[in-house]
Amino acid sequence: MFDLEQSIADWRKQMLAAGIQTPVPLAELGSHLREEVEERMRSGCNEQQAFTLSVARIGEAARLKQEFRKVP
Repeated sequence: MFDLEQSIADWRKQMLAAGIQTPVPLAELGSHLREEVEERMRSGCNEQQAFTLSVARIGEAARLKQEFRKVP
């Protein structure tokens, strides 16, 4: 059975492994992920679908790391 909290914890580990280690960006990304999941669930997705689609929308860890490098 799908466990949303465990999936989010695993996602955070992927972000850490990719080098997004500063607390503020990681917390902000986590907040965006949770908001996106909630929105998708209100639209009719189940937890697993909502999580998968939300992660895809937010982006892969490597791409996000590059985006954070651009910010001075």
